[in-house]
Amino acid sequence: RSMLPLFFVSSMTLTARPSPLAPLLHHPLLPPASLNLLSRSPPRMSVESPAAGKAVAPSGDFTPPPPTSSLAGAIALVAGTTVGAGILALPAKTLAAGIVPTTGTLLASWVYMASSGLLIAEVNVNTLCALERSAVSLSTMTEETLGVAGSRVSSLAYVFIHYTLLVAYMLQGGTLLLELGAALPPLAALPAATAGPPLFAALLGGALLLCPPAVVEKVNAVAVGGVIATFGLLLGLGAQQVDPALLAHVDVPAVVPAIPVMVLSLVYHNVVPTICYQLGCDLPRIRTAILAGSAIPTLMFIAWCAVILGSVPFDAADAAVAAGG
Repeated sequence: RSMLPLFFVSSMTLTARPSPLAPLLHHPLLPPASLNLLSRSPPRMSVESPAAGKAVAPSGDFTPPPPTSSLAGAIALVAGTTVGAGILALPAKTLAAGIVPTTGTLLASWVYMASSGLLIAEVNVNTLCALERSAVSLSTMTEETLGVAGSRVSSLAYVFIHYTLLVAYMLQGGTLLLELGAALPPLAALPAATAGPPLFAALLGGALLLCPPAVVEKVNAVAVGGVIATFGLLLGLGAQQVDPALLAHVDVPAVVPAIPVMVLSLVYHNVVPTICYQLGCDLPRIRTAILAGSAIPTLMFIAWCAVILGSVPFDAADAAVAAGG
């Protein structure tokens, strides 16, 4: 319940009698509406003028961590995290609906996911400064807002989801690695199913472990740029096959089954605490990174769906099923 008022940010500090929530209640970035919900007694209000967008500790002597990354690097991290296998599933799920309902629903999904990311960032910065730490995780945020039981449930769900994703990407990454290295005799002799994933994990994990964070950020930015460039070339080739008549097809109810895929395709929230730390708790820059970083994949998804839905008849799936039957 206390997360809903975080849509609003105030520059006013509340002073109340000590309570178990005192560190959070006295934080100047925490909005008054949420404090009234949490406070045990009517607080007195005093106006302060902290630096706009910068977190200030309740005691006044805590300094947030300095920025360790650039804004462009943070945007690339959000965009690179968002782009995934969902882009392959979207055209199949939206083929019957048409490009107009698909575009509108994708934009609505982006608004929802961007808003939730901004809320997580607000909670992260407020919790970080209330606890006077250099960084806080999703588990710590959940514990401070929902208690120990909520933190444990959240942590189990987080580990399960990301473990399954890690396994899936390691399996596919290992297969691709051995396919690319098939010309090398040592790699060609290895079984792809058993040797590929461990080799991929060792190479990639070792590189992430040994390389400095600045190098990892630059490599990630270059990789994201490469994805966007190759995606643009692919769109250019596919646009030549687009039939405007197919783009005119509209079936709004048919887009409903695609909504879960759209939402899951825009997930990046696991890196929001990292973004907050890398940008030194600078909320305006954090918001820019989240909005821009999530908007880039959204536009990519819309463009990709436009090319596919404009090239394939909307009843192709039903025709294929009928032919197979």
